[in-house]
Amino acid sequence: VLLILGCAAALGTLPFSRAGAQPAGVHPFLRLRPPQTLRGLDVEHLLVGHGEGLHGAGTSDAVEAAVRHARRRIPSWLAGVPQIVRAG
Repeated sequence: VLLILGCAAALGTLPFSRAGAQPAGVHPFLRLRPPQTLRGLDVEHLLVGHGEGLHGAGTSDAVEAAVRHARRRIPSWLAGVPQIVRAG
């Protein structure tokens, strides 16, 4: 069964959503209460509203890590905000 996960705003691949080098991240407004319903899915394609989609074998791991570590990565995300603002 092929699973395609479309997350218009909950997950993103742009630097604004990601913390550091992670391939996908939880939207900053959802980091304190990340969408736990996205965990444990066997996702082969992730389509996001902000950024390029993710495709292939590592997509499930990227989604799982993004949700599981959303709160823990808030400091890393905050540390990257100045770079995002300067680039914008």
